[in-house]
Amino acid sequence: MEVLRPFAREDGSPQYLAYTGAMSYRPCYLFYHRTEPTMNYDYPSHIHSNYELIVPIVHHYRCDLDGRLVTAGKGEVLMIQPGQRHEDHYEVGESFHAVRFVITSGREQTLSRLFALGLAPDRQVLKIHKPKIAGRILELLREEAVCDEMENYEVQNGLFLAFFRLCIASCPEAFFNPEFLQRSQKKYIHGKIFAAFEHYVFTRPTLDDLCKYCGTTPSFLSRRCGEFFSQPPLKAFMNYKIRRVKQEMTENPDLKLKEISDRFGFENQFHFSRLFKQYAGLSPSAFLAELHC
Repeated sequence: MEVLRPFAREDGSPQYLAYTGAMSYRPCYLFYHRTEPTMNYDYPSHIHSNYELIVPIVHHYRCDLDGRLVTAGKGEVLMIQPGQRHEDHYEVGESFHAVRFVITSGREQTLSRLFALGLAPDRQVLKIHKPKIAGRILELLREEAVCDEMENYEVQNGLFLAFFRLCIASCPEAFFNPEFLQRSQKKYIHGKIFAAFEHYVFTRPTLDDLCKYCGTTPSFLSRRCGEFFSQPPLKAFMNYKIRRVKQEMTENPDLKLKEISDRFGFENQFHFSRLFKQYAGLSPSAFLAELHC
């Protein structure tokens, strides 16, 4: 399911992060533990208020989930949703990783159902994409969890997010709650558009260039840019480009305006100055003067 895979580069501006945070649900790590049974034992039936990922380490893991026997093998993960009743069947030597998490949005809304309504419990056993890489990520998460300091939560959360994406990357879209799917698709498309802007930031792309990079039609890209930025694609791109120019001028205030114009692929210095004033509200020289104040 390509749409749910993480995109390699997204703009990190506060506006972007605020928008996508409110637009999409995202998993948030709670804690990790590893269970190593020393006897065969049926853990009492119980219900969690958050999600749990269970990954067998040796051969398999078994439990009753909502009254049905479910088995996850090596290279697979069982994803348990909040409110599901389950009873672990511990077996000697069959150790497993367990990770608790929630799924939330920037508006503090929580998603209690990741999977489609009516999906059978045994369908919640997912094939892990790139299991060797996923295994290394889990071991790193375990190491970080052992020294559970406040400052390393972001490291643990980042590792968990990478693992979560490998868990769902190969899963059919029909398995998922449409609300989660729709918001994830929007975030992916938004990130793809920003990546196209960054790819062409030193050139002068056409609408067709942007569409080709994003893999969309002009009408689709126009609709999305109108939704995300309230502007058509080329104007949204120029806004992004001028922000990048301002960043460059701030970091390198001694650069000549012609050097900046050439670096960012403007037709000439006059064209650069005209567009800069149109989108930034002041001329490049005035912007530089403010920097030197």
